[in-house]
Amino acid sequence: MRISRSQIARIASAASIARLGNEIVDFDSALERARRNGTGWRFDGIEDWPTEDIFGKLGDLGIYSDPAEFRDLALLYGGPEAIADGWSAQAGIQNTPWDDYFLFASTELWRRLTPDILCPEIVAADLDRAVEQTASFAASSAEDLEPVATAVSHMLDLLSGAPPPERPSVFEELQSQSGYELPGLLLDFVCEAGDRFPDLAIRMVSLVAPLADGDLATWRAELPFALLGAGRKDAAMEMAEENLRRFGDRPLVLILTGDLLEEAGNESRVKDLYLGALAEAATPEEWEMAVERLKSPKFRDDPRVTSELAAHPRPSAKEAVPLAGNKTDPVQLDEPQLPYIAPRRVGPNAPCPCGSGRKYKKCCRP
Repeated sequence: MRISRSQIARIASAASIARLGNEIVDFDSALERARRNGTGWRFDGIEDWPTEDIFGKLGDLGIYSDPAEFRDLALLYGGPEAIADGWSAQAGIQNTPWDDYFLFASTELWRRLTPDILCPEIVAADLDRAVEQTASFAASSAEDLEPVATAVSHMLDLLSGAPPPERPSVFEELQSQSGYELPGLLLDFVCEAGDRFPDLAIRMVSLVAPLADGDLATWRAELPFALLGAGRKDAAMEMAEENLRRFGDRPLVLILTGDLLEEAGNESRVKDLYLGALAEAATPEEWEMAVERLKSPKFRDDPRVTSELAAHPRPSAKEAVPLAGNKTDPVQLDEPQLPYIAPRRVGPNAPCPCGSGRKYKKCCRP
């Protein structure tokens, strides 16, 4: 994995410093020192190295392997980190700067020699890298989003290849290896890019939504917009109707279905859906979403709308909010509810925030 300067800057201090041992130096000095002592690969990566050079450096460190043996190791160990740990123990150079080379080498060789063997470490790293190189899901063309779509497809292949009882643990491993909160990131992809990749969005909702710590109804309510944007109006309407049958008491589902029907030109039921959401609203956020639509020029002079608005005042901000599984959680809702943005955290394979150039999991990770 190439460790770019932008990655270092994003997770290092605001002053963009790097720390080597007890000495504080700026990034350029740290990089120059690493290159002088032969460990510049920790910053530059080894993606540009010929395969024979990667194996050659392994040989210098006492590990003698070749492409055929590497495939056997991949099948035996199941991931590049386990291979690297085995090499490190075999070479007897743990906890040295060169110890990290084994992980760099096993990861790069996995991508080159065994791309058909899917594992959470590589799948999550490839998804992170593709997302990092994408400015925005909504503003990017299908061509620009192809690397993200490919990485998501590999993730879904990995999940679908696992027996259903094992899928939650596979998804947890993917999450532990990723630098993103995957449920939020993947739902963003459905919402913002699903119209360009509708089949992938359908597959994602089917496989990921049941595993994510979110609301299945929300995932399913967003999917018809992707189908409609892709020109599949009949499929979008069919799914919207199914959502109403399954989640017709959820204000967000009612509101989004109303928005969908209005966008599709089927406006006869839109008002009733918004009024239903108003009646079911349990939080100020849900109530405000319904009221905003009902006060639009299209409905605000309707006597029924006026009556229903008077009959359903804004709910208290401190009421318990129903959660998945019929649980409740007393949360404060009087602060503005902001859109969800998948946060970037320090992934196990990302450069350590201390600036050493080592992987986080090999350095300061608790």
